[in-house]
Amino acid sequence: MEILKQEIPEYTIPYIDDVPVRGPASCYEKDGVYETIPENEGIRRFIWEHVQNVNRILQRMKYSGGTFSGKKSLVCTEEIEVLGHTCGFEGQIPSEDKIGAIMNWTVCKDLQDI
Repeated sequence: MEILKQEIPEYTIPYIDDVPVRGPASCYEKDGVYETIPENEGIRRFIWEHVQNVNRILQRMKYSGGTFSGKKSLVCTEEIEVLGHTCGFEGQIPSEDKIGAIMNWTVCKDLQDI
């Protein structure tokens, strides 16, 4: 938390050994066309902004001596699961397997069922 305090809560909220990086609030899409950066018309603006945030957070971790598992790392993915929630551009929703027990509850017949 101390290492990333300048990034919290705008870009990340670390939890134990997970460091999710939030993407931009917008895809910069207008009329089905994504805005690109002026320096390179082949790079979408929201991708460029997200990569800059990821890079900055990775650099902070690197300079403080942190390490990452390449095998477990997901970078620039549309969705990730964090603490039982699927997090994506639309926000966070509980993962299906986490709410399955609630969705499959039966009607309680007696006090023991409760």
